[in-house]
Amino acid sequence: MVILITDKFIRYEENFNERFRLEMIHWEYLLFAFLLMPVNWFFELLKFNQFSHLDKKYSKVDLIKSLLSGIAFSAITPLKSGDYGGRLIWLKQEDWPAALSAIFWGNWCQLLWLMAIGIGGVNYLTFIISAPLFPVSYFFMGMIIFVILLLIIFWFYARIELFRKLFHYTPFKQKIKELYIGYLKIINRTDLYKALIYAGLRYFTYVIQYMFLLCVFDDKLPIGYLFFGVVSVFFIQSILPVLSWMGLIGRTGIAIFVLGKLGVSELDSSLSSILLWIINILLPSLIGLYFLFVKFLNKSYGKQEMDIG
Repeated sequence: MVILITDKFIRYEENFNERFRLEMIHWEYLLFAFLLMPVNWFFELLKFNQFSHLDKKYSKVDLIKSLLSGIAFSAITPLKSGDYGGRLIWLKQEDWPAALSAIFWGNWCQLLWLMAIGIGGVNYLTFIISAPLFPVSYFFMGMIIFVILLLIIFWFYARIELFRKLFHYTPFKQKIKELYIGYLKIINRTDLYKALIYAGLRYFTYVIQYMFLLCVFDDKLPIGYLFFGVVSVFFIQSILPVLSWMGLIGRTGIAIFVLGKLGVSELDSSLSSILLWIINILLPSLIGLYFLFVKFLNKSYGKQEMDIG
């Protein structure tokens, strides 16, 4: 057993060293992926502003700081729930309902794209490789989640009469109504349609980034296979409620499994997933933490001056 493990480690190290020969790396794809990072989060900011309309009240700098702080908090919380608290730090309490509603519905719009395109990707890859990527029961679970999401959208925005009648007989309807009016209701339905467009643009930006990073180590991979492989990875990861940093581990394992069926090596899948996390999560989180540190430092310094005075 020890001999087998040692042999595998030596082979992995040799493969790693071979991959990291400078002439083997396509640096231009890494640069493209890095340049798409601000584009990715710019669409997220547009989506937030479309729902909240807080861009009419706050400067762009403050909203960017709010976004980056949310990324920092979401990196260490399950289901990225820290995104809510991180963004509110930079906003006045009176604007919290609008911000919470914008984050909530923005995340649902993003998840709709993940589910819709991801299910198509899984079906396509299943057809190409003539074998299911994962047990059929998981696929049906994903379909059920997707249908539920669509029904929620119809309920809140399309105002289907059947759901309105059913809602009338639900328990705690007054509390639910207050929650809906205070935090979940979107006054202008046009906001939903525009936010869905921004969510789609952000989704495809994220997909292209991952494809670029895979091409950093091998630029001869078929683009079509890469696209459907990446969206399948995102789809499977989206149904796993884990911490963001654990999502890196999960995405890496899923990428190795899914992309491996398309001929991508384990090392390429692993390194691409790690680079994607560093570019889109780690770097913005560090910037967000810096802004938070400066904010709390100034606040503490100002309080000390008041105490002295």
